[in-house]
Amino acid sequence: MAKERIIVLDVNRTYYDVKEAADSSMTVAELIEELRYLPEDCKVVFRNDGGYTYGYLKDRFIDSEYWEPEEEEEDVCTREDMIYEIGMVCQKEESGNAKLSAVYDDECNVEFLAVGFNDSRVLGVATDNEEFIPIEDLSDNELEEVWYALTK
Repeated sequence: MAKERIIVLDVNRTYYDVKEAADSSMTVAELIEELRYLPEDCKVVFRNDGGYTYGYLKDRFIDSEYWEPEEEEEDVCTREDMIYEIGMVCQKEESGNAKLSAVYDDECNVEFLAVGFNDSRVLGVATDNEEFIPIEDLSDNELEEVWYALTK
């Protein structure tokens, strides 16, 4: 008789609160990634309590609940918020420009020397090789570095 391959998911009973369990659990995408190379005709079972008991899975057992994850202490600033704040800092300056110190592009090829408005009132950064790069063309990392250099 041929052996049948069975996928065993080790599960544990660690928490009494769904929020706590969810914080420690993998996502659907992570589960799919783990299972994607396994044969599709394998049966899936759960191993509980180190193999003391086993459980099976049927589609009618799949359910979802809503919960609010713990909020992180960190302030989240959107790209639009950063651009707005950079523009406000530049408008407060008499020249319409603000000096930057040690802010480089993602490849570290160019240093951003100043941020401000060009003659067409477009907000951007001036580089050490005398280029003007519109703020919208900066990567998220570059924009965050400029924002941080001006606002912190």
